[in-house]
Amino acid sequence: MSRLSIFLLAMFGASGAIAQPMVQRDFYEGAIRDRGNRIIFCIWPDSPMVDLDRAIASEIAGLHLLEAEFFEADQVSSGTQELFEQQLFIHLMDDCDAVMGTSLDWRPLPEWLTITRSYFELGYVLATREEGVTSPFDLPAGARVGSIMLSQADMTFARTLGGGADIIRIPYDTAENILAAIVGGQLEAGIVPIHALPLISGQFADEGIVVSRLTSPEIAAEPIGMALLSRDAYLRDLLGDAIAALQADGTISALAVQMGYGIP
Repeated sequence: MSRLSIFLLAMFGASGAIAQPMVQRDFYEGAIRDRGNRIIFCIWPDSPMVDLDRAIASEIAGLHLLEAEFFEADQVSSGTQELFEQQLFIHLMDDCDAVMGTSLDWRPLPEWLTITRSYFELGYVLATREEGVTSPFDLPAGARVGSIMLSQADMTFARTLGGGADIIRIPYDTAENILAAIVGGQLEAGIVPIHALPLISGQFADEGIVVSRLTSPEIAAEPIGMALLSRDAYLRDLLGDAIAALQADGTISALAVQMGYGIP
């Protein structure tokens, strides 16, 4: 038996009981693992980083001599965490082997779910119309600074302002709306994730927005990996090995820069 055949057997032939969320059996067909030399990744089509996710997944599959295919997963726009987890479980049972764009900061992680090592870290930058500004606290007193509500950046920024800084924090729902508010004069600056960089170089290219590395407050980058069913630990490790190789040879960094996600 070839090495590839052994890999495929281990990857797609494993079975066993797993703990699962409260999903009635009628809502999913069960694990369908007869994929040949294919591996199917679920992606979120509305994610601002979906193109980078596709590119990285294709590179990962190629290292294992597999053909990458993609399933566009429905995004729950409203509802509970329980509803999201049920939907994610169904996708992993019926539609794909791994789900791109999963935060390693997810706590507590359901026992039926496992996540690969991080293939990308989602950092934050400061967007303004002023050169040389690297922190909201470099701005004049009373400056209005936008952040994405309930994001890690927003919560860290709010805690920092609790120390008495004379800066006005204004939460927004999206990075795009923060950038539009800077252009419109409603904000002096905004703390935005790096997935907003292509917007700045594209849609807002002529609006005078400049971007700098955020020096303060210090906001930890959010590590992003792929979610799998816990029983697929062998596949998780294989994907993790591929991620490590692509990080070591600079492939993932090059893809990020090519697609406009390189921090200035």
